[in-house]
Order: sequence, then C-alpha cells, then structure tokens
Amino acid sequence: MSKRKYSSCLLGCLMYSGIAALVLAVPVWYFCIYAPPLVISEATTRITGPLTADGQVDYFKALKERVYQYPPEFATDENGYRIFVRQFGYISRSRVGDIDPTIGGYFWLGTPPDQHEIERLQIYEQLELDPDIPTTTLLPHEPLRVFVDYYEAKGEELPESAVTTDGCCGLVTYTVQGESWTRPWTLEQFPMFADWLDEIDAPMDAIAEAVRKPVFFVPYESRYYVCPFNTAGKILQARANYRIAHGDIDGAIDDTLTIIRMGRLVTQRACVMLYSTGIGIEWMGMTVPVGANPENPLTKEQVQRLLAGLDALPPRGSLTYPYEWERLGALSHLQTFMRDPSIDSMLISFPATDWNVVFRRVNELYDIVQDPALRTKAGYDSLRDMGIKLHPSGGFLAFFSRMLTPGGRGVNFANMFISMQVSHVSSFEWALRRLECSENMQRLAWAIQLYQLETGEMSDENWATQIEKYLAGTPAAGVPAKYFSCPSNPAAKGETVYALVRYDEALSADIDAILLVELSMPVPLDKAVVSVDEALELVQRREDRWHHWQHAPHTQALNVAYRSGAVRWLNAIPKGMGEKELHRALGRE
Repeated sequence: MSKRKYSSCLLGCLMYSGIAALVLAVPVWYFCIYAPPLVISEATTRITGPLTADGQVDYFKALKERVYQYPPEFATDENGYRIFVRQFGYISRSRVGDIDPTIGGYFWLGTPPDQHEIERLQIYEQLELDPDIPTTTLLPHEPLRVFVDYYEAKGEELPESAVTTDGCCGLVTYTVQGESWTRPWTLEQFPMFADWLDEIDAPMDAIAEAVRKPVFFVPYESRYYVCPFNTAGKILQARANYRIAHGDIDGAIDDTLTIIRMGRLVTQRACVMLYSTGIGIEWMGMTVPVGANPENPLTKEQVQRLLAGLDALPPRGSLTYPYEWERLGALSHLQTFMRDPSIDSMLISFPATDWNVVFRRVNELYDIVQDPALRTKAGYDSLRDMGIKLHPSGGFLAFFSRMLTPGGRGVNFANMFISMQVSHVSSFEWALRRLECSENMQRLAWAIQLYQLETGEMSDENWATQIEKYLAGTPAAGVPAKYFSCPSNPAAKGETVYALVRYDEALSADIDAILLVELSMPVPLDKAVVSVDEALELVQRREDRWHHWQHAPHTQALNVAYRSGAVRWLNAIPKGMGEKELHRALGRE
C-alpha cells in the first residue's frame, strides 16, 4: 500500500472511530454520567423552605417550625419538664455515665464534657433557667443496675436468673428472668435494694409532680430526653410492686398512674423512636398487678379511683408528628447522600441517579406508609409486606431493567431506602396496636372486678353485658364496642376477641390467675368464655402464629389480663418463658 493510501485509510478509520465514539458517548453520558440537578419543589423536597446558605432545604429548622412549636407555658413552671431539669439537671443520653452535679446532670460514656455543656446551656437558655445553680438531686439508678452492682461490688457471680448478653459498643446488658421486682417483692428477696428504697422516694415524688403539670414539653435540641423517663418508669414500677407486697395499695395506684401518664406525655410531638419508647413506658404501668396482695384486696373505691385515673390521662400523641418526623428526617438524609454519596456505600451501586425521581418516589411511598387506605390500594397487606415487596429480592428482573436509566435507578434507590425505613415504622405500629389491645383488656378486667365487688357474683356467659355500665358507655348505647375489639383483630358490633376464663372451684378465687385471654377470631359477646384447656390451646398454636404471622392477632405472642388487674404479654416462641407463665397462672404444671 502506498504511503498516501495508507494515510487516507488511517484518517478514515480515525474519523469513523471518532463518529462512533461520539454516537456511543451520548447514551453513555446520559445513562452513566448525567444526573439532572434536583429541583426544589413540593413534589420532590416536600417543603421549599427555609433554605440554608448554600441553597439546600434546612430540614432541621423546618422540623422546629412545622412540628415542634413551643407552647406558651414552655418556659414556666406549668411545663413539667422545666421542673424536671431544675431538679435533676440536663440528662443528655440514655446510658448514664459519669455523674457530676456541679455541671447540672449526667453525660454519656465517651461523650466529651464540653459537648454536654454546650447542649446543657442551650436547654437552660430556652427554659429560662439559671445554668449556674447546681442541681441538688440525682436521678437514681434503675433497679437492674443496683442488682448487678451489688454482686460486682462483692466480687460474686450473678445468680442463675441473671442472663447477660453482649450489647452494642462492647457493652454488656443483663436480664433477670422469672420472679423479680416487676412482681410484688420484699427486701428478703432483694436485700440490695434497702438503701436504694430510701433514695428513690424524693426524686420519684418530684417526677410525679412534674408529669401532673398541664404541659410537659422538651426542647427539640434535647433529642434523648426520653431516656431518663424510661429509667424513672422502671424505678416507679419496682416501687409500686414493693408497695403492693407491703399493703400500700393506694401508693401503688399512684405510681401506676404516674408511669402511664409519663408514657403518654413522652409521645407528644415525638419521632417514631421516641414514640415507641413512650409506648414502652406506658406498658410498664399496665403490667403492675395492683390487686395482687391477697391480704389487702382492692376495695370498690380503689378500683373506681383507678378507672377515674385512666379516664383523666392525657391523649396519646397524634401520629401526624412521628410520621412527619420520619418523612422530613428521611428527606434530610437523602439530601446529605446526594451531596456526598461516599457517606453511604449503597450509593456506589447507583451512579448517575436522577435525584428528582428519588425524592418524588420517597414522598409517594411515605404517603402510602401514612395512609392505610393507600397501602391497601397499592397492594400491600402491611408495612412489613411493603418492605419485602420493595426490596430487590421481591422483583429482581424489574429491578435490573430499571437500572438502565437514571430515572429507573432513582426508583430502585428510593425503593431500597424505604424498604429499610419501614422496618422500624412497622415495629412501631405493631407495638402501638398491642398497647391499644392491652388497654382494652385492662379496662375490661377492672370493670369485671368492680362488678364483682358490688354484686359478689358474675355469670360467665353474660359477663360482657353485666359490666356495661362501667365501660364509659350508656345503657341506651349498649356495650362500647371499642373495648371488645383489638386493632390487629377487629370485632364487629356484638362480638369480642377477648374471652373470660372459666375455672373450677379450686382456682376461682386465685388472685393471680388469668382472667381474660385473646382469641384468634371474634365470637359473639354471649359466647366469650373459654375453659382452662382452651386457654392453653390458644398459646400452644404458637408455631402457626410464628410462621403465619399475618393470620394472627399479634406477631409471636398474645395479651392476657389477670385478676390482679395486670396485663402481660405472653411470649409465643416454643418453650419460652411465656408458656411457663401461662401454665402457672392457669393452675397447671
């Protein structure tokens, strides 16, 4: 080939290669490199302001303006949290580390004291408290810590009932199984609590006063405020059980109502995590067996005081707030990921993603999360089902095909993001339904007790209609249906999902026996009675509940109400402690 022909051929090859590269570069650029800039709008970012200096949505400030508006009583003694801070100082974390009253509180193990001080000064400024006045009272340790410290101080091993498990960050957690301070107890059982009992009265009485105030509002910056109240709930629960064992029933009633009220207050304007903690605190109060002392049985007046106290409780916080917290918090995380993808390794798999699609899809899915009607319309049986179907394993081919475009990758990323988010939201909804079910059972249990105290008798078959006048309804309206229906297992009018347990003469007067059990399916009110054997069978079906959770009223377990007024959650895992508890409470080995 001549030099000229060779040059022409080479030039042609280069030209055609350049054209081919240019043609290929366009789709490569579009599909693998180009990412449309995020357009701030209600459809994408949900809110359009306020904005930060660099033009991003300031979700932190928006939460304060939209969700966390301070009431007029916030900086006055009508706000119970202000009394709490003045009494105990600012407690910044859940696990109490070093204690220093001179700086006004506690701080987390590993948290620099200067960071605690910055937070403390912010809280004191907003509450209009003098930060230089030291606290005079320290929040006592919860009973479990006192129990463990007692044996560690003596250099002895913990008893067999104390089970240790490895927690996060190298911490060890303890659980005491069987009989403990969550049941009526004495110092003969737990001598290590002798000094502790003297220490807790003044602090717990101060907390009881604080939660009775018209407002109990915590500054938004104090994100971990719920943790000291969780500790206070455990202390009050232990003190209530001590008082029951020693015949101080009125004192136990006070502690029980204080715990439940505290749990209600914690749910006010809370995110899902804090709302769940409030549910847990409220649950502590519902497990207190106020009527469990056979030597000091409940009187009619005491049961009436309990019912009146339950009626006077503040309403639980609106679900609008936790869902709005979750949505805005999730969008804030997405905004952070968008600016710095290296924060989340998952983003490496989603190059050149259209973030407008991500934000729109996340908002669309949060609408479904918040609205059960939309959830059903979209074909999701539950939030758990939604999380499973949104995960790539739920539809791999569709997931793979969407990865070919920036918009498709945006949908995939949003689906994966929400599938992880709904897991804890699902647990929160499940716990809330369980608590509402427990409330119904406790109300029925107290109404039965009140009827028996007044009449001295009760017909098994007609128990539901006999207690009608004690259930906040009127004879003309009939039995209030809400108390006979579980949110996870709804019953129609004239039906119930709770059954009275029929005993023989030997067990009929046992004060710690089970009074009511949950049923798998609703039954007519006049048929809501089960034998001991039938009650046992309800939990012995636990393996079906475990593997087919969507067909059971609750996942893994069921509620039972005792003659003592306590409502407890019986574990349905095979050979679990719940099975032993059930047999003991039904008089069976």
